[in-house]
Amino acid sequence: MKRKSIQRAKKKIATLTKSAPRSKNNKKKIVIGRVSKRSGRKITKASGVNVTGFRRYISEHSLRHVLNDHGVGKEKDPRNVALTDKDIELIPDILLHADKIGPGHYKGSIRYEKTYSHRHVIIEIIKSSKKKLLELKTMYIIKAT
Repeated sequence: MKRKSIQRAKKKIATLTKSAPRSKNNKKKIVIGRVSKRSGRKITKASGVNVTGFRRYISEHSLRHVLNDHGVGKEKDPRNVALTDKDIELIPDILLHADKIGPGHYKGSIRYEKTYSHRHVIIEIIKSSKKKLLELKTMYIIKAT
C-alpha cells in the first residue's frame, strides 16, 4: 500500500468513524486495501493463514463495536487505554507495519500488534475465505508496562 493509498484509507476511516455511532445501517463497509503478495507471505508465515489477494475492509458494525466497547468513556478494562478517533485512523499503518503478527483469539482470525510510545495497539482481523475478505473484528490498546 503506497502513501497515497494509506492517506485515502485514513480519510475513509475518519468518515466512517463519524457516521458509525449514529447509523442503524450495518451494511456500510469501506475497503481499505488489498493484501499484497509480499504482505501475504509475511502474514502466512506468522499466522499460518494465507490471505494473499484478500481485501481488507471495515464495516459500520465492527467499528461501532470498537467504539462502544473500547472508545473514550467506554473502555472498562483498567489495563487498557480508551481508543480515540486518531487511534482508529492508525489501522492502515498497523496492518502494514505491525511489530508482531500471529493467530488471533477467534477462529480464523489474525492478530496484529504495534507499539507506540508506551501503548500496545492490538487489532484482530477475521477472515472470510469464500469472499476473500478480511474484516476488522476488534481493536484495543493495552498500556505498556
